Amino acid sequence: MSLDQQHLDSIAKDICVPFIAGILAIAVPLITQTIGAIDTKYSSTRLVKEFYKENTYRNSIYVLITSLICVLLWLLKIPRVFDLGILNGIVENSSLSLLVIATIVLIIYLFRLVKLITIYYDPEKLLIRLKKDYSNIESFQAISELLYFSINQENQPLERELETFISECCTDFRKNKPNEVIVYPDKFYDLIFEANERICLHKKKSLSTYINSTQLYIFFDGYNNTIISDNTYSTIWRCLRQQIEYGEEEMIVNYWVFAHQHFELNLHQINQVYNNSYEVTNQKEIDKREHERERFLEFHYALGGFLMYKCKFKLLGRLIKYTSSSPARYCLVPETMTDVINRFMKIKEPIIDPWHFLRRYPFPENVGVNRDGTIRMWMKKYVGVLFLRQYTLNNNYYGGSRLSFPNLPINLSVLNFWEQELVNLRRYVDEIQENKLLLTEIGFPEFKDQWFETNNKPKPLDLINEIINITKKKFDEIKTTQPVSKEKEEQFKEITKDTVLNAIKPYKLISNKNEFESEKTWFLNGVRQIVDKTAFTDNQDIGYLYFDSSYANLVATNYKLGISETFYSIPKKTYLLERNEIFDAIDKLKISPEEFIIVTFGVNFSDYLQSNTQGLTKNKEEEDNYKYKNVEIVNFQTCQTPLVGNTFFILKLDDLPLIKHNKANEKFKLDELDKETHLSAKVFDLYKENDIRKLIEDEHNSKDFKKSALVCIELNTEIRWKENINCFCLKVYSQFWDRGTPNKLEDVNEWESE
Repeated sequence: MSLDQQHLDSIAKDICVPFIAGILAIAVPLITQTIGAIDTKYSSTRLVKEFYKENTYRNSIYVLITSLICVLLWLLKIPRVFDLGILNGIVENSSLSLLVIATIVLIIYLFRLVKLITIYYDPEKLLIRLKKDYSNIESFQAISELLYFSINQENQPLERELETFISECCTDFRKNKPNEVIVYPDKFYDLIFEANERICLHKKKSLSTYINSTQLYIFFDGYNNTIISDNTYSTIWRCLRQQIEYGEEEMIVNYWVFAHQHFELNLHQINQVYNNSYEVTNQKEIDKREHERERFLEFHYALGGFLMYKCKFKLLGRLIKYTSSSPARYCLVPETMTDVINRFMKIKEPIIDPWHFLRRYPFPENVGVNRDGTIRMWMKKYVGVLFLRQYTLNNNYYGGSRLSFPNLPINLSVLNFWEQELVNLRRYVDEIQENKLLLTEIGFPEFKDQWFETNNKPKPLDLINEIINITKKKFDEIKTTQPVSKEKEEQFKEITKDTVLNAIKPYKLISNKNEFESEKTWFLNGVRQIVDKTAFTDNQDIGYLYFDSSYANLVATNYKLGISETFYSIPKKTYLLERNEIFDAIDKLKISPEEFIIVTFGVNFSDYLQSNTQGLTKNKEEEDNYKYKNVEIVNFQTCQTPLVGNTFFILKLDDLPLIKHNKANEKFKLDELDKETHLSAKVFDLYKENDIRKLIEDEHNSKDFKKSALVCIELNTEIRWKENINCFCLKVYSQFWDRGTPNKLEDVNEWESE
């Protein structure tokens, strides 16, 4: 071996191999201890995983393994196989060259690894490193672990850095998204929720950044005019519930301050903008802002209801008294009694979403089917507190009185709802006045009679009773004086005409074609009904189903039943027969289609058709008419079933009744709807029709009918039967309805023999 070769081997043996061995002895324990230290220091496996992902760590492992391979290659001293000429020397010493290079790179990565470890040991340096890649959700989760660490360790520089960083992240996320609903990633909501709980649990030093603080203000956007989403409201609600459950009242107050400022500065009402035609050009923006404001206010009224639910009266007193201006201006609570009552009316059971409040503002330990109603109740009780709060404020408010009544609605259904809700408000206010602990902790006076006399203010219950009386008076006034709707009256007339004439049409088939006089006469009349006038007005207190058709249906039904009764009253020969003997009995009568007709009531001919009754056919021109061996059968389903149900009347065409429609009674001037039948109808407004009202009041012992209407339908129908007619009546026997035994088929004789 040459001297140069010995020198090179000594370099590998005395320098490279010891260095690699030494670094291996240092690096492995160092890495192991570092991972354990990170886990111990931050109590986080996420930061350990983040350390594993560092390129410096990964490359250090790769270089260390490569160095060991180079040592192995140098020790094996694999001889050269081929003659490469001038490259022989390089190839023969290649393992040594690789070993030297690997040693140098390993030393470099050792220092880089040590630097990385020092960064992970220093939370502030680690934050700077992680912030470079915060767009990656995993990195952001690692940053959240630093946030939890800063809270637990009260590391104030780190706390300030993280607070600023998270706020900037939210601002960047909302950037260039004006008027959009902002939904943050779920993991960001989880970060805020977890951080909030740790803040609540941790015993803070007096100088901690998070003392009496909350991170919830970061959701309030004061620059981009973005909209808070339902997901964000839900997270804020969960965090506020945490703070209340842990007794962190200062955090609630701090949040209220931010919310007050946000509503005042960023959710102010938008003024109307007019064009040259005096039309509002920004109505959509105004409506959108009003929706935002209403959502924000509803949230904080739910918060007030929750504080009432948890009996946090002192805290509630601090919130409702907060103001940031002089003269005092309150953004999140009502300024006047009008605002109080209007807010109370808005807390009602939703029609579309029956779990509206439960879904948005769940209360703990609130179980049962009426969970949503329980939340609404506590929100209303909170408004009851705000009702009494008006008594403690300066009575003058921009030239008016804080206790002035609200403008009442004009819709009857809304007025009816107001009356019911005002009764509930009276009950809640009475309960609150009796709760001395609540009054004391909120800071209200005891509200004794002397206090109201001294301050010259009406008692709360008297004030509510007065509003209730005014509401009732307005309700009665509108209900009495409003006119009958012309459109609804015309609708009533049209439906009446169609319904009644359709009922009359089939009976023309059994009306005698010839006039005759007779003492056997029956009369059918229309209907006169006193009804609530609001059924026929535009402004209704409740819904009225079938107001336009029920009376017409009554007239049509009475018409059908009345005619069927006259068939029961005429002289006839009656046979009670089994169902399958009916048409055999008709055959025995030997009637001709030119002279006779069969009139039936309540007969189901489908059964006879299905049983293939010979000679029975359906008349295609008429819906429920048939022929039996060319004899016309007219069937009516609506009838007096106990009298003529399931019955066949066989008589001559000349003996059919004469059905006449006479002119309507002229006692009331009705509008004629059909000239042929003299069908007439009208709706009388008894508030305006004084003569008719007095006549009706005299008939009903002077009862007041000013709020009523008289619905009149006149159909003066006369039914004449000849005095001496020959009629066969074949009734289908029923073992359930008929007594005795049925006749035999042999009992039925030919028509002539009768």
